[in-house]
Amino acid sequence: MGEFAQLAQQLRFDPSEATPRAFAFVVPNSLNPSEGAMREEIKNIDWLNVFDQEPDVGLTVVEDNGQIIHFNQAALRLFGVDDEDLLGKSLHDVFAEEYVQERMSWVREVIDTNKALRATHIYCGRMLVSSFYPHRDGDRNFAIVLTRLDGMLPDGDIKDTQSQFIDLGPLSVLSPRELEVLVLLGQGNSVPEVSRLLYRSPRTIERHKTEIGHKLGVSSIAQLTRLVAQAGLKPEHLPLQRFNAVPKPHQCTPDLLPVNIEASSSSA
Repeated sequence: MGEFAQLAQQLRFDPSEATPRAFAFVVPNSLNPSEGAMREEIKNIDWLNVFDQEPDVGLTVVEDNGQIIHFNQAALRLFGVDDEDLLGKSLHDVFAEEYVQERMSWVREVIDTNKALRATHIYCGRMLVSSFYPHRDGDRNFAIVLTRLDGMLPDGDIKDTQSQFIDLGPLSVLSPRELEVLVLLGQGNSVPEVSRLLYRSPRTIERHKTEIGHKLGVSSIAQLTRLVAQAGLKPEHLPLQRFNAVPKPHQCTPDLLPVNIEASSSSA
């Protein structure tokens, strides 16, 4: 990921091309300045195509006015939207205003400081990690955004931040109390331990657990623990403001545990 990150900073928009998605990579002289010149055999690699084919790293390029300049298939899968929903669009055309305002603040920060920024955010019930890199081409400013679908934190000396919003996706059918119980159970606490933490009776916690299982189509503690781990949910996420990142109907990232669709629909 380190080499990808350094190469990402060399991405530039080529205004001479007819399509707004046309880019060229300016390959640096070296991935590591201490290693000397880049080897000849890799100078002509189509690095943009490498990113486009990468299944686990979403690539999005956003101009400082919010225009979406480029994206790969992993980004489409991450956001759960179709190609025509992003091509030539602004962030404002696709995403909720809270989502746009927060991400544009990150875009402006990396452009103004010329320093990268890494943000963790829960999108559609899944914790994601997005690294923002600044790039300038003449008088145009961009942020190159690499998002890991597995939620892994890449190495590197980079400022960290966390979204103040949370898109729970299929978990949005849970009430605030049920989400709290889910997270505490998923963190390895027993029902009696959760009852003590929340100052509620074990019977009340069991009732919440049963309702959670009914809504999500899971029942055992092991399944709940796996679900919380997949979502990356922690107690510090509970106070965050809930929202739907994409107002229009869309397909969430598909690797969460299946939810009970009928229960979700009746509880919404």
